[in-house]
Amino acid sequence: MWIGASLLATLQHFLGEEWTPELAANWTEAYTLVAQVMTEAMHDAEYDPPWYDAEVIAHDRRAPSLAVLTVRPATPVPYQAGQSVSVQSPIAKRQWRYLSPANAPREDHTLELHVSAIGSVSGSLVYSTGVGDVLRLGPPVGSGLEVDPRIDTDVLMLAGGTGLAPLRALIEDLATRRARRRVFLYAGARRSDELYDLPTLQSYEQQLPWLRVMPVVSDHQPPEAFHGTPAEVAVSHRSWSEADVCVCGSDAMVAGSLEILQRAGVNPAWIHREAYGYDRYSTTDSRIPSAESLAQGANV
Repeated sequence: MWIGASLLATLQHFLGEEWTPELAANWTEAYTLVAQVMTEAMHDAEYDPPWYDAEVIAHDRRAPSLAVLTVRPATPVPYQAGQSVSVQSPIAKRQWRYLSPANAPREDHTLELHVSAIGSVSGSLVYSTGVGDVLRLGPPVGSGLEVDPRIDTDVLMLAGGTGLAPLRALIEDLATRRARRRVFLYAGARRSDELYDLPTLQSYEQQLPWLRVMPVVSDHQPPEAFHGTPAEVAVSHRSWSEADVCVCGSDAMVAGSLEILQRAGVNPAWIHREAYGYDRYSTTDSRIPSAESLAQGANV
């Protein structure tokens, strides 16, 4: 507290007669508050680091421009299913990309990341990253995608491309919690060969009696999938006016889905989508995502 005492003595010296007991009390209160915030932030930083180093232990190219990476953080990342983490590749330093783990938290603390090569960061993760490389992960953010296991209404999940990742994590989380909500997942892609995680989803469907998986393809009519967008196919099957809805994909996919759902009578208050909880901004600090990387969004 000697810094605070020195500050107050300096102010008293230069203000002279203008220095009053009331002004001294106000400055003391202000300085005490600032000192408390700084001390708490320093203490929290010891337990909540600004980033986590994570080794790539598996790299699986599922499509020409898409890969599934499994990473093992040196320190467990305290995320929840449906949240995102910013990711930095050593090849594209000082640039970040938000990605949502495709798994609920595991005992071995590994995270599975689904990456489509859009932009420099995701491109480096798909094309230039291999087993043994070390990525940098930011703290988990976002709370828009969530499913309350205590409610018994149906859940509709609409996924576009790698927007599947956080929805798959939510399904795993529901399974861990032994929830019994019926979940209907419409997993969309442009072509059937882009349904990159369908075998995993079908294995989940076999294990979880409350889960139904509907593959959807927009560019042509394959025999093993429905034709259209996830939202179009879903509303053609039944009414979802009493269901919780989770939507994740590109900005265009999400916007189009919201329009279709609202026309179909779904209450907007029951539609969940990704939300990071803070403004997009520009920075040169390598610990903080750039405006460009934020604008790319997560899981498109």
